[in-house]
Amino acid sequence: MKKIGNSIINNANKDFQDFSKCDYRNHWSFSILFKNIMICEALIGKEFIVEIGASNSIIPKMLKENFNYSPHVYKRFDIDSSDCEYCDITDYIPLNDGCASAVVMSEVIEHVYTDIEKAMNEVYRILVPKGIFILTTPTPPDGDLVWPDVHEYEFPLDKLKKIISNYFKIEIYRPWHNRIAKTSQFPFPSALNKAVYALSYDIEKSTQIFMIARKL
Repeated sequence: MKKIGNSIINNANKDFQDFSKCDYRNHWSFSILFKNIMICEALIGKEFIVEIGASNSIIPKMLKENFNYSPHVYKRFDIDSSDCEYCDITDYIPLNDGCASAVVMSEVIEHVYTDIEKAMNEVYRILVPKGIFILTTPTPPDGDLVWPDVHEYEFPLDKLKKIISNYFKIEIYRPWHNRIAKTSQFPFPSALNKAVYALSYDIEKSTQIFMIARKL
C-alpha cells in the first residue's frame, strides 16, 4: 500500500498503477490520478451515485478496488457510448426527482455551455436535499482556451462559480492541474512533487478546477 496525502492507493491495482498503460510519472497523467482520488474520496458513503459523461470512467472501479467501497446504485450515463446508458443532460436525465445522493460530471460542463441552465436544473432535480454535485472542468485563467483543439468554450472561474451558486452551495473548489510548464521543464525530481505543485498552484491561475457543491 502506498499513501498519498490522506489517500491510500493499492499498488496491486493494475488498472491505474500499470505504468505500461498510463505513465503516472508524467505530470498530466499523475494529475488525472489525483483528480480521480479526490472524486472517489468525496463519494465514499454515498449510496446512489450518478455519473454523467461516464464513458471510459474508472471511478466505479477505483471505488471498489482502491477504496473498498461499492454504492448501492451507480448509474453511468453518456450521450454517445456503448458502455453507458444514454442521456442528454440538456434534455432529461431518466431518473426520478430527488433520488441521487451524488452527481459526478468530470470534464462535461464545458460541452453543454449553450444549455447550461437546463443541465443544472436536471442535476438539481435528481439530487436529494443536501446531495452533492462534483464537477471538474477547464478554467482558462487568461481568456485563452485551455484545450482549443477539443473545446469551443470553457468557463472562467468567476463565471463558473456564479452559475453553480445559482443552484448549489459551493463547499470546495481547488485546482487539480495547471499548465505552467511541460514535464521536462519541471525542476522537481519526481511525479509526486510535480502533482503536489500543481495542486497547490494559485487557484486563480489554475487551468483545471475540482469543485464540490451541495443542494440545500
